[in-house]
Order: sequence, then structure tokens, then C-alpha cells
Amino acid sequence: MVRGMNAKHHKPNRWRDMPSTPLRLRNEAQQPEPTTFAEAVRVDLPPIRSVSGYGAMMSVAFLACMQTKSRSFMSMPVTAVERSGSTRSVVEDDEVADLLGTRPNEEMTAADLFGWTIPRRDTFGTAYWYIEWFRGRPVAIWPVRASVSYRYVKENAPGCRATYTVAPGDDRVPAGTYFT
Repeated sequence: MVRGMNAKHHKPNRWRDMPSTPLRLRNEAQQPEPTTFAEAVRVDLPPIRSVSGYGAMMSVAFLACMQTKSRSFMSMPVTAVERSGSTRSVVEDDEVADLLGTRPNEEMTAADLFGWTIPRRDTFGTAYWYIEWFRGRPVAIWPVRASVSYRYVKENAPGCRATYTVAPGDDRVPAGTYFT
């Protein structure tokens, strides 16, 4: 029976009006009485699957993280640094660095190129650029959207040991094998 001001308006509630007995989900004889919250509440979750490659691109949370990271990199200035042993120095007059700092190609800004590079690298492990040369000078930097395979042959001459094969190529990067 309910007493007090709202006794007339009391509607039965099967949960509130139940006798005070603990809720048992498992066989009480097999398990000891829980002593902590972690022991009292147990949730069985399905096994976690790892997602990679194009499957990761289907995750809204993953894409949101990639977008945030890309935007951060896109807003940073580009500086070319030359490493000589343990020292590093800023390269003042370099044509590739100039392209990266302004407009790498006629279709993308430097921010667009880095906006493509960061998610590609973090999702697939690598991101490649192709430098287009004309009469010995770099004229464009293109993202390699085609499949790239890496191979290292120790017996080859220095400068030709690491090779990158682009197959089948795309509209900006021709198919072929390139050296580092």
C-alpha cells in the first residue's frame, strides 16, 4: 500500500511493487556472492576484429580521426630539411620544396596533396608521390593512386637496389619500375 500525498493517484508499477529480492541471472549455487561491482556486472562482448585498408575507410569514427589529422597537417607550412649525418639544415633554394610549399601540380594545392597523403599513409601503410620532370626540372608532384610494390635487391648497383613498381599506372603516373 502506498501512503502519503499521492496515495489516490498511485498507479501500480510492477518493478516498484515487486518484493525486494535480488535479481539472479546465473545459477546461485555455482557462483559465490559478488563482492565488487565488476564481479556483479559482467557483460560478454563479441571478439574485437581488426579493420584495415578499405574496410577502415567504412568506419565513421576512423574517417573523423583521419579528417582531423589531415586538416592539422594541411594547415602546417612546408619546409625542406636536408640531413647530413646527425645534423639537419633547412634547404633554402630547392625546386621540389618550392612545389611542395605552393602548388605541387595544376590540380592540387599543397594542402590537398597532404590531405590525400596522410589518410593514405595511415590506412595502407604507405603513400607515394611521383615527381614529374621536364628538361631536368621538377614541374609537378602527383600522388600515386595506383598499386605500388616494393622490392630490394642487394646485388644491384647502389641507387638501383630499391625499386618501386607501379602497375597498372593511372592518368598521371605511368606504369613502370622506378628507383630511389
